[in-house]
Amino acid sequence: LVFTIVVFPALAAPSGPATDAFAVLLLATVAAVFVLLEYSGPAASFLEFRNAPPFNRLRFGAAALVTIAASLLIAAPASAPPIATQYLYPVAQASAALFDWPYSPPRLFLNWLSASGLGELTGQLYLAVALAYAISLATAALFFALVRLFGWPARLGAFNLWLNLPTFDPTTGEDVVQRLQSTARLNLILGISLPFLMPMAAQMAAGLVLPSGTWGPQSLIWGITFWSIMPLCLLMRAIALGRVAQMIQTKRARSHAGAGVLHAA
Repeated sequence: LVFTIVVFPALAAPSGPATDAFAVLLLATVAAVFVLLEYSGPAASFLEFRNAPPFNRLRFGAAALVTIAASLLIAAPASAPPIATQYLYPVAQASAALFDWPYSPPRLFLNWLSASGLGELTGQLYLAVALAYAISLATAALFFALVRLFGWPARLGAFNLWLNLPTFDPTTGEDVVQRLQSTARLNLILGISLPFLMPMAAQMAAGLVLPSGTWGPQSLIWGITFWSIMPLCLLMRAIALGRVAQMIQTKRARSHAGAGVLHAA
């Protein structure tokens, strides 16, 4: 699945020399092997919440939806399959109407593309950006509902902190609950701010790191995907870390209450 999503924009908008196609295949293979190794081993080395579905499934599903939708809307709208006309365009148009206000994140992203000369403002591009941001917000809301209404991840059984947070060392620094809460707040602030800050930061650094010339369809697709999915990952991580901190606090309170009962007896 990861391999398919990585190569999908290249299949939808084939362009450039053969070396570009080889680079896409190489990148897709590396991504697929990385995910395979992370999920096949006894414990993940980098991927968080591997044993707490559907955290990573939601992130991958959102990235896949954004990539496919942007490819269908930008790359070849004239030759798009009927499903794009029947379902994709109405949803994209509703998303565009929802974010049709001056300083909305989709408009800031499009203004940055136009000001940097990287993309031409078209109706298809605006629909793709608005739909990508709507998918990101909807996925974050869905995960929040899973946490609040369905008790993720407690309903899955015992939650192992070391297996699900391989890059987090709970034995160093301050109290683990305080570290989880502070990290969650930082991720929440970044997740909310990045859709607004990323275009401005990129525009400030346009002359330093961004290549000159107009982006092609594949570059636009991946730019939209990165801009919409990166804040989503931070928001979901903030919600997840906050939930884990709450679970640890609850377990501590029960342990203290049990110890108090035994001491009183």
